Amino acid sequence: MKDPSKYLKEGEYYPFRVVRNTLLPDGSSAWMLEDLKQQKILLEKKNYRHYAFSTGQVIQCRVDKINCSGKVFLEPPHPYYQEGLVFEFDLIRFVSPGIAVVRDVFGNDLNVAISELSLNESETGKLSLLVSFIQKGIPRLSDPHLPELVLFEAGKAYLFHVIGNEKLANEQEYMILADGSGNRHLLLAEWYRHFDVQPGTDLLCEIVKMKDGVTPVLEPVHPEYFRDEVYELKFIRFEEAVSSKGEFRKLVVVGNEKGEEFFILRKHFSDNEIPGQILCKVEKYRKGQVFFEPIAL
Repeated sequence: MKDPSKYLKEGEYYPFRVVRNTLLPDGSSAWMLEDLKQQKILLEKKNYRHYAFSTGQVIQCRVDKINCSGKVFLEPPHPYYQEGLVFEFDLIRFVSPGIAVVRDVFGNDLNVAISELSLNESETGKLSLLVSFIQKGIPRLSDPHLPELVLFEAGKAYLFHVIGNEKLANEQEYMILADGSGNRHLLLAEWYRHFDVQPGTDLLCEIVKMKDGVTPVLEPVHPEYFRDEVYELKFIRFEEAVSSKGEFRKLVVVGNEKGEEFFILRKHFSDNEIPGQILCKVEKYRKGQVFFEPIAL
């Protein structure tokens, strides 16, 4: 049997035939899709309840992601919006200068950074916005009147100015940042409360990746742990966890003198006994957490 993760590429579009509806072990529903090599891939319906696919229909899907386990995540064509084009959205409210909440055709409330020009045009109750990309059925929007984004490079760190925190769509609280061009960026505030970030200060963020080629995905640098520095942490315990993407992880929990705990992926160690004290360095930052990797001696 051929493995779709070996011949499909992230970001590319492929035709898939809708084979049938199916029921998953957790009781949710999915479409079973088939690619040109007759390999089956499931598309969960929970994010696409407004999509009306029929058995036998052929749809062009983008390969949104292939995780480390080889699971393929597809993004089917939106029934109304198209990436790279401008559409009108209902203006719901302004939550702070430069940030608005709008509503799409399916009633989803979306956050978007807007320009002063769009602010002046908002008297109609509509905003014309660019659909930058679509993920899990939700359009990601940008204001075509805003200055071009700063040219960021994945893997590098840049300073962002902290505007403050606001509750946006779905009543979730976000940290609002501005880049050098004045464009706004959002981070979920609950992940970074222990950073004690204050409005009016600057925050150093790494660019994890460039979504759709132009939209930076930010991750703040931890205020105490930096790349290229060596730290001595103590072994605490083994732990197993499932990530937000459903990936099973075996972890080694380590700690510092303050009692703070951090993670090292178990794969970094051989089957030998793990020492009580571990010299390590930062491997990555993720949602306010630090993942370390041991230093080979």
